[in-house]
Amino acid sequence: MYFGIHGSDLLVYSFNIFSEQQWINSGTMVFQGVYGRKVPVKIKGNSENRPLITNLGKICLNNAMWRTHMGIEGIGCINVGPYSRLNFVFDESQIRNRQTIVLDSYSELRISKLDLASSVPYIKVVGLGESNGVTVDVRIESDKIDYSKDTGLLTLKKSGQDMIRLRIGRGYDENRFNVTYNYFGSTLVYKHAAPTLSYEICSCDSKFPDTPKVPAYESC
Repeated sequence: MYFGIHGSDLLVYSFNIFSEQQWINSGTMVFQGVYGRKVPVKIKGNSENRPLITNLGKICLNNAMWRTHMGIEGIGCINVGPYSRLNFVFDESQIRNRQTIVLDSYSELRISKLDLASSVPYIKVVGLGESNGVTVDVRIESDKIDYSKDTGLLTLKKSGQDMIRLRIGRGYDENRFNVTYNYFGSTLVYKHAAPTLSYEICSCDSKFPDTPKVPAYESC
């Protein structure tokens, strides 16, 4: 399913996909902002009287930004495409660790209200490298980044305590990780191309499909 908006630098529309009951995606959903600013994505669903969506397929963001306001369950993936941002707000949302987040060029995974998470978040991230990054709203310690070459698990810390765990995969060089500080908090980048680019697991075709041709009308 393809959702596209030809945006503007002055006026920003939004994609609104709401359900008063269960919200389940088992296919592919592409949210494409064709021009201008990032287009907001707003998704709402409910399960057993609690805000929740289930993603068993692929959700693709292209020049779009999605700030989650509910839990995400399922074994699907979210492709954060070029010039896009995925924002998890942990006083409102919890993501199951079976979801896979794929970071493309010039994309960002942002974690908000990390201090309010009920447990240390564990997120599988593919594609961290060069022109993308992971931003958290706390000041993490750049000299205490813990990366396991055996498991591919990256742990970010604050005051010696684990704040978030990212399974980014094997093959990274611990010396190439870098943390910068900004108005939002801390941004983690990897100063090299990602060693494992497994985009195939969550590839997204952002090209709008061609419309079917209608046979020309023939007079009797």
